[in-house]
Amino acid sequence: MYRLKYAAVANFKLNYQNKLGSAKDKDSLFTRISNGLNQAFLNVKKSNLTKTEKTLYQQYIMVIKNNLFDILNISFDKMKGVVDKNILQNDSLYFLSNPGIDFSKKLFCRIFDPETGAPVQYKSGKKKGLCKKEKRKFHEMIVDAMMYDQVRDVMRRCFQEMNINACVYCNAQYLLTYSHVKKTMSSMQIDHYFDKSDWPCFSSSFFNFLPSCGYCNQKKSNRFVDFYLYAENDEESNPFKFEIPDSELATFLVDYSTKFSIKFKGALYNLDQAAKSHNSTFHIEDLYNDNFLEVVKNFIKRKMFLHGVVNSCSNSFEIDDSILKMSYNEIYFDFVDDVDKIHSAPLTKLKQDINSQINPNLPKI
Repeated sequence: MYRLKYAAVANFKLNYQNKLGSAKDKDSLFTRISNGLNQAFLNVKKSNLTKTEKTLYQQYIMVIKNNLFDILNISFDKMKGVVDKNILQNDSLYFLSNPGIDFSKKLFCRIFDPETGAPVQYKSGKKKGLCKKEKRKFHEMIVDAMMYDQVRDVMRRCFQEMNINACVYCNAQYLLTYSHVKKTMSSMQIDHYFDKSDWPCFSSSFFNFLPSCGYCNQKKSNRFVDFYLYAENDEESNPFKFEIPDSELATFLVDYSTKFSIKFKGALYNLDQAAKSHNSTFHIEDLYNDNFLEVVKNFIKRKMFLHGVVNSCSNSFEIDDSILKMSYNEIYFDFVDDVDKIHSAPLTKLKQDINSQINPNLPKI
C-alpha cells in the first residue's frame, strides 16, 4: 500500500546482479538460464508447429536470449512500455510487445533439472538413459528456462532483508518466514505484477516481483492493478489512505458505544479511481471493517486517554519530546510512525493514517 523508492533497493539489485554471474561462468545462474532458452529453441525446432509458427516462437526466444541481462534487470517503465505496446520499432525488445504467439499452446519438450540444468533421464524400462519428455504450454517452457523458481527464492530473501513482513497489497496479513529441518518455510507468496502466463519473458525480471499474502495473490490472479511497489519520488509513494468519516468520528469521540466505519480512499483527489480499483480487487474495506474495527476503537481510546494524561503531566513536569513520541507510538500504540516502515508489520498503514486523522489540533508527536 506504500511504495518504496527505487533507490531503496539499489544494493539488493546489485547483489542480485552478482548472483546472476555472467556468460563466462558455465555454472552461473545467467549461463543456466541461457542454456535453458537454447533448449526451448530446440524444442520449438523439433515440434509439429507450422513453419511460420516456428519462426515466431524461435524469434521470441532469441529476443529474450540476446537481451537476457537487460530483461532480468528491466525497469518497470520499460516493462510497462512493452506491455502497453508503447515501444519504438527499432527497440531491441519491440518484438516482445506483439509477437502474435499463443502462449498456451502445448509442445513436447525435454525435461531439465531446475537445480542442475542437466536433462532428466528415464532410470528404467525401454527408455532407460533417454531424456524424459512431456507436453508443456509454451509459456511454462519459457518460465522454466528463465529459472523462475531459483530467481523467486533470491527475491524472497531480498524482501526479507528489506524487512517486508506484511503484504504490500492489503497490509493486513503477515508474511512469515522460518527455518525448519534445513528448509526455509514462508507464507510469503511472490506475485508477478505482469503475469508470467501472459508475459513469460518477464517471469524472472527483478522489478516484476511483489511480496504478497496468499489471499491477495489469489484475488489479483492475472489482472493488472494500479498499485506497483516502487516509485521515483515522494509524491508517488503514498497513493492510498484509510480514514473514518468525520461525522462518525466526532460521534464516536463523544460516545464510545457508537459505531463507525473505515473508508479506503485515494490520498489525493486524482487517485480516487485507483483506490476504487484496488478496493474492488482486494476487498480492502470489507476486510478491514469486518476484522479490525475493534483494533481502531482501542487505538483511539488509548490515544485520547494518553493525551489527557500527557496534558495533565506537562503542566507539572517537563517531558522530553523523544519520550513522548516513543510513548505515543511504539510503546502505547504498538506501531511505528515512519512511513518507510509501513511494510514492517500488518495494520501499520491503518494505524498511521488514523493517528494522523484524530485530534488534528493536538500537538504532532
